[in-house]
Amino acid sequence: MLDFELLSSKKVLALIVLIIVVVGAGVYFYSAMKEKKPSGNSETEKNRKPFADVTVDKNIVKVGESVHFNANKSYDPDGDTLFYFWDFDDNVDSDMDGNYQNDHDATGVSVEHAYTNPGQYRVTLTVTDGELSDSAHVTITVLESGGGGEGTPPNVTFLPPIHIQANPPIREQWKLTVQAVEREEYYMNYTIKIYHNETLLLSLPLDEATEGSVIFRDVDLSNTLSEGDTITLYPSESFPVAEGDVVRLFYGDFDTPSAEVVLTSITP
Repeated sequence: MLDFELLSSKKVLALIVLIIVVVGAGVYFYSAMKEKKPSGNSETEKNRKPFADVTVDKNIVKVGESVHFNANKSYDPDGDTLFYFWDFDDNVDSDMDGNYQNDHDATGVSVEHAYTNPGQYRVTLTVTDGELSDSAHVTITVLESGGGGEGTPPNVTFLPPIHIQANPPIREQWKLTVQAVEREEYYMNYTIKIYHNETLLLSLPLDEATEGSVIFRDVDLSNTLSEGDTITLYPSESFPVAEGDVVRLFYGDFDTPSAEVVLTSITP
């Protein structure tokens, strides 16, 4: 009798365990399917914001010179149609509502613009898919047109030049340091000319003097020629600058130099 009761108890226990396992598996399966089931709030159905990107054909221009702006690298991850709006930051009230800060100065993927005044302008591109938007920026430096005999170039003075003899690995060099500037202008608008034995040895825009025989340092990163900025000349066989040679700095199209320095041997 006891064996029969024990056997029956084991069967009941096994049945209970089986029921628990089946119910647990069903709950797990239902929960998993519920998580996988797409809903109206799933990420795949959300609108994703577009990406704005702006390129230009040049960052430095003169007054009246056109800049070409392009937004063709902008895109929408969902493939939505994009609309392109440009703000050129030149205080033009394009929609004539009395507020120049809310204007879209141009529309389209590719546009051109010319500035009428010198300065630095932060151009903003805004792209939108009609719901979400993104913006990108680029800075344009606009220089004065220069000479033509009108006005005068800014007067620049240098400290006495320093001559450093070659002492490997140090190269021979002449170092010129700006002492004062009558008015600060963008250094991109200057040209350095070096005369060797009264003959023009080199003529180079200051913004191109970044390596090689002539190196300009915008020490304060102001983008203007200002006190403390340096010009270093490295003599070589192909660039035989020497004591007695003359360095002249010209601004814009002016024929009169803003500065003239005769190289003399002052050793630090």
